[in-house]
Amino acid sequence: MSFFFLIEMNISFSSIEVISKESFSHTKNLLHLDLSYNLLTIIQSNVFNALKYLRILDLWGNRLISLIEPIAFNGLTLKQITISYTKLNVIMKNSFNGLNLSKLDLSHNLIETVEDFAFDRLTVNELDITFNPIKNFKKAMFNGLIGLQKLSTPKYKFCCVRPIYLEEENCFPHRDEFSSCGDLMRRTTLQFLLWIIGVLAITGNIFSIVYRVFFDKKRLKMVYGIFVTNLAMADLLMGVYMLIIAIADSVYRGRYIEEDEHWRRSAWCSFAGILSTVSSEASVLLISLITVDRLLVIKYPFGSLRISTLLAKVMVLFCWIVCILIAILPIVQSNYFGDQFYSKSGVCLALPLTKDRSAGWLYSIVIFIGFNFVTFVMIALGQTMIFYEIRHQSLAMKKNRSARRNDLKVARNLLLVVTTDFACWFPIGCMGLLSVNGYTIPGEVYAWTAVLILPINSAINPFLYTVTAIINNKVNSIFPFCNSFQLESLSSVMKFVLHVIYSLNFY
Repeated sequence: MSFFFLIEMNISFSSIEVISKESFSHTKNLLHLDLSYNLLTIIQSNVFNALKYLRILDLWGNRLISLIEPIAFNGLTLKQITISYTKLNVIMKNSFNGLNLSKLDLSHNLIETVEDFAFDRLTVNELDITFNPIKNFKKAMFNGLIGLQKLSTPKYKFCCVRPIYLEEENCFPHRDEFSSCGDLMRRTTLQFLLWIIGVLAITGNIFSIVYRVFFDKKRLKMVYGIFVTNLAMADLLMGVYMLIIAIADSVYRGRYIEEDEHWRRSAWCSFAGILSTVSSEASVLLISLITVDRLLVIKYPFGSLRISTLLAKVMVLFCWIVCILIAILPIVQSNYFGDQFYSKSGVCLALPLTKDRSAGWLYSIVIFIGFNFVTFVMIALGQTMIFYEIRHQSLAMKKNRSARRNDLKVARNLLLVVTTDFACWFPIGCMGLLSVNGYTIPGEVYAWTAVLILPINSAINPFLYTVTAIINNKVNSIFPFCNSFQLESLSSVMKFVLHVIYSLNFY
C-alpha cells in the first residue's frame, strides 16, 4: 500500500527500535517526519534514502541513540534536523555530507568526540552543539562547513576554531571578559598591571610586616597595630593571587584556549580563588575592627571603653577563621556549588558581576554584595562619627595632652586607609547590585574591576601606613619641634612639605 498524499508523519512515543531501508518506501512524499522519543540505537547509512522530499526530521528524545553512521542522510533535501537528548557520543567524518540545511540541532547530547571534517560538505545556516561534554576535537572539526551564519557551542574555545568566514559576534558563547583564544589576559595593559600590582602588593606588605615585627614592636602591642598588621597580611594574600594569575598568563601565552579547561579546573586556580576571597573578606572585617577601635578611642578619651590587646587578638583570629571558611566552603560543598565556583573565568574570581546564574551565584551575591555592602555602610557611619569627633576636638587640641593628640592623629590618618578601601569595594558592590537586577555590566568594566579596582588597595596600603610613618619619624628626628600645630615658624615651602608628611603619618 502506498501513502502517496501523506506529507507529515508523527510516530513518536512508539517504542521503535530499528528502522530499515524499506521502512519508508511507501511514504516517499513525506515533508515532516517525527521519530522523537523512541528506542532507536543507531542511525544507519542511507536509511532515509527513499524520502527525497523530506524537509524536517525530528529525532530528539531517542535516549539510546549512540551513533550516526556516515552518509546516513545521503541524497536528502532536508532543511532541519533535530537530534537532541540522546546518548550520541561521537560525530564521525562526513556524517552530514551533502546536506543543505537551515538548522542542525545537536544540542543536549553526550558528544565527547568530534572528528576532523565531521561537517565536511555540509551547508547549514545555523549549527547548535551546545550542552555537550566535547573533549576530543582538533582545529579541523569545522573544516568544509559551508554557509554558516550562526554557531552555538558549549564553550568559547570552540569559537577559536570556527570557520574563518564566520564573524566572532555570530559564534556563541562570546569570549569572557578577560581571555582571548591566545592569552588568558588578552589586553597588554592588564597583563602589565597584573605584574606591577602583584609585585608591589607582595614587596610592600612584606616590608610592612617585617618593619612592625622587628623594628616597631611597641606598635604591634597596641590594638590598632595588631589590626593594621593583619590588614597587611590580608593585602599580601591578594598580591600572591595576582602573581599566580600573572604567571599562568605567561605560561599559557599564545595557546591559552587549548589549556583553558585544564587551567580553570586546576588546583592552582582554586587556590588563587581562595586567596582572593580570604584577602578581600579579611580586609573588609579588619577595616571594620579598625573603625570600631578608633571610634572608641576618640569617643571615650579617658579609656572607659576600650578593646584590650587580648580581645583584639581573639577578634583577629575569629576574622581569619570566618574568612577561610567562607573561601573553602564552595570547594568542600560540591553538591551545591559544583566545580565551577572559582572557575567561572580564567582569573578564578567568584565576583557576581555578570548575569550568569551558575552554581553558587546566590552565595556570591550574599557574601560579596550583601555582606560587604552592609559592612561598608556601617564603616561609613563609623568613619563619619570619627570625622566629626576629630573636627570637634581639634579645636581644643593645644590644651589636650600629648597622648590625646596622638589618638586623634592616628584616627585621622587611619581614615585614609579606610576611605581608600571603601573606594575600591563600594563600586564593586554597586555593580553587583546592578547585575542582580538585570543590568549588563560591560566586559571591559568587569576586567578592569578585577585587575585594578579590587587589588590596587593591597598595593598602596603599605605606602600609606608604613612608608610614610618611617619618613615622618625621620623628619621628626630632624625637626623635633615640628608637629601639626608648630609649623608656623618654618618657610612656606617647608611648612607645606612637613604638613603633608605629617598628615600621612599613621603612628
